[in-house]
Amino acid sequence: MPKFVERNKHILLLGPGIDYLLDPERRIILIDDYFSDVYSDIVFQGYETFVSPVEPTKPDFIGAYMVAMLLSAGPSILVCGFKPDFCLLAYPAYLILFENMSTQEALEETKELLGKIYEKVEVPYQIELGLKTLERLNKLLGFEQLNVVLAAAQNYDFGKDRFRYSDRLAWLTELGAENKYILASTFYFLVEGHGKPHELFKLRTEALGKENIVKVIGEEALKVLEDIANGKTPKIMEFVEALEPGDVGIQYVKREGEVLKTKCLVGPACVSAIEKAKKLLPVETPSGPVTQVSPF
Repeated sequence: MPKFVERNKHILLLGPGIDYLLDPERRIILIDDYFSDVYSDIVFQGYETFVSPVEPTKPDFIGAYMVAMLLSAGPSILVCGFKPDFCLLAYPAYLILFENMSTQEALEETKELLGKIYEKVEVPYQIELGLKTLERLNKLLGFEQLNVVLAAAQNYDFGKDRFRYSDRLAWLTELGAENKYILASTFYFLVEGHGKPHELFKLRTEALGKENIVKVIGEEALKVLEDIANGKTPKIMEFVEALEPGDVGIQYVKREGEVLKTKCLVGPACVSAIEKAKKLLPVETPSGPVTQVSPF
């Protein structure tokens, strides 16, 4: 028999045994690679099926947001996988965006649910950070504008890629950066991609309409992007770029007072990024300076 838990209109399924739960009224959402492959033929049985991967080893609020949008459309079976981490990232995003929960409330609710089908449920920090970032963006932009921003970002391939985009925003959130830097980073694709930053900024600002962008992020945030396009990157954003968001070196960052701790994935790449970032210290933030960078 399948291991699952039901909350309101949604079923969270560990993985095996989906045949017992299939219902034409429920869409199926596959979020990990293994079950996306195992259940790939369900769509041919006439069930509405979506593959929407999330990456729980990163603060992947983009993937979490996409799953949340699918869940909002109607009753669903969310296939979590053999590890709870996939649903620990995806389901709280739905609770944050559609039930107005805080990150902590959403995580506690989801942990309680998943504790009924998994032996052990712990929240890795990168997941919490990704959800905190999503919550902050939702509060800053509002839900409707958040949808507009992420649709525009996706249209431009998130600048270079989705993980670079999400890491950048998550790390700025962890640093406690001012709103204008967070808002500017939601439109970082205006200065990042295939081409020179000042050329991209001109072309993409014209395409989207300067007035439209200002309505979403404000003149101050757009000025930050214009400065970046002209080679004048604010120090806190230069610091984050030095840490190579989206690259293989650093999995996530965590601030502890004046120290920014880094969780390294690939040693040499991580060390190289840390050394580049150290040259920019100290970095001022509203909650005080960051004076050190070091691995856990």
